[in-house]
Amino acid sequence: MNPDKLCMGCMKPVEGNKCRACGFDRQEYEKNRSMRILPTGTVLHGRYLTGKTLGIGGFGITYLAMDLEKKKKVAIKEFFPNGLAERTVTGTGGGNISVSGEQQRQYYQKGLDSFVREANTMRAFRNLEGIVQVFDFFRENNTGYLVMEYLPGMSLRVYTKVSGLPLKEDDVLELIWPVINSLAMIHRKGIIHRDISPDNIIYGMDHSITLIDFGAARQRTSDSNKSLTIMLKHGYAPMEQYYTQGKQGAWTDVYAICATIYYLLSGKVPPDSISRFALDNMVPLRTMNSNVSAQVSNAIQKGLAIKIEDRYQTMEELITELYAGKYVVEGTRDSHVVAAEGRKKAEENRMASVLEPQEEKKSPQSSSVVEKRKEQIRTEKYPAKEWNRWDNMMLGAVAISVFFSYVADNRMKLYFSFPEWLLISGVAAVLFQLFLLRRCGIRGWMISLPISFLLVAGVIYIIRVGLMDQWLLLFYYGGFLSGILSIIWMIWGICLETNRKGGT
Repeated sequence: MNPDKLCMGCMKPVEGNKCRACGFDRQEYEKNRSMRILPTGTVLHGRYLTGKTLGIGGFGITYLAMDLEKKKKVAIKEFFPNGLAERTVTGTGGGNISVSGEQQRQYYQKGLDSFVREANTMRAFRNLEGIVQVFDFFRENNTGYLVMEYLPGMSLRVYTKVSGLPLKEDDVLELIWPVINSLAMIHRKGIIHRDISPDNIIYGMDHSITLIDFGAARQRTSDSNKSLTIMLKHGYAPMEQYYTQGKQGAWTDVYAICATIYYLLSGKVPPDSISRFALDNMVPLRTMNSNVSAQVSNAIQKGLAIKIEDRYQTMEELITELYAGKYVVEGTRDSHVVAAEGRKKAEENRMASVLEPQEEKKSPQSSSVVEKRKEQIRTEKYPAKEWNRWDNMMLGAVAISVFFSYVADNRMKLYFSFPEWLLISGVAAVLFQLFLLRRCGIRGWMISLPISFLLVAGVIYIIRVGLMDQWLLLFYYGGFLSGILSIIWMIWGICLETNRKGGT
């Protein structure tokens, strides 16, 4: 593997500065690169080739990288607290991080030591589902580097903007389960995340989610309010995170994960906890979305309580109320108690709820992931768009052309003069092509267009007569063929929609 022949944007082979696969322009990137960021092509620890940045936060910079030994893509996070440190660049080989001032150096060293402890702790959780996997840690350039799995995909916030909100209750509970379950186990080891939000959750290509930036939010490089504010995400941070001496624990993550679920089920970020302290104007989840059950709405409401004592104290308590015993936290000695309490709570909610009883949730380990993958393949192959009046108008215009093509076959029965019919038939054929473009996308249309013309040309060849010019005959039978094709396409589309919605 020649590092000089790799694209710094996707780590695939490339020739020249601009990659054809991903469009990354290395020369343009270097021109606009901040001095805080490592140059592309820097080799760290003698084995990790760094590329473009994947993210820049208050406590570090994350890079795309290639493990030259194992020949696989990874993500590397560099400890680089904003406002405390600077980089001394030496050529293209990177640069040491320096800190000015004795007090600032003490803050920096405390943050780095905490970063190291977090890295060592997280390596012990590398097999937990829903948590980013940590492979390696090393010191270089007067700082620390965390080597993690590279997660292709997008943040949960970006995904929800693409897919739309709110999501369905069952989908959210199943989606978020691996993260909640793993957090419960990590909390028992004394580790808390402190920065849970849709921005720090990656939605992967396999429809799973992974919590990233674990440990970054825990870093505290100063006892000042300014330093603490860096790790806040308004709407997701509870009251205790707004104070330097705030009592933080598992309940802090409980608030953040409940705020995330609130966002997914309502489409709205909860009001800042600091503003709610003066006047709690947060609208209950079930008021925002009537499809949310009373059980889930009440659980989220309590998880978002302003006062610590009014909130769930552990993630296990939240699971008991939220999932009603459907799932059990792995590794808990009293998991049967959790399940029993959950079943009791579920029965109470079933009796009190006015909603129809929901189907029992399948385990996250069930075949639902496979079914979702099949759904993704069907959707990518046959992109679905909701039927609307424009589709009906197009189909109607083409259907009319079928009628006129039929009566035109016997020229003695024409209700319109030939030029008028020719115009109608031609417009109908154009509308049909626009219809195909809308329903199939550009690729499907590019395939259907030559096929349509080939069919028309075939008819011209077979029915060749001397009564009309061949170009007029093209429009003559074009309307008829467009009508037939539109009917076939409509039937095919209905079958696809039925299949996509689970019909037979």
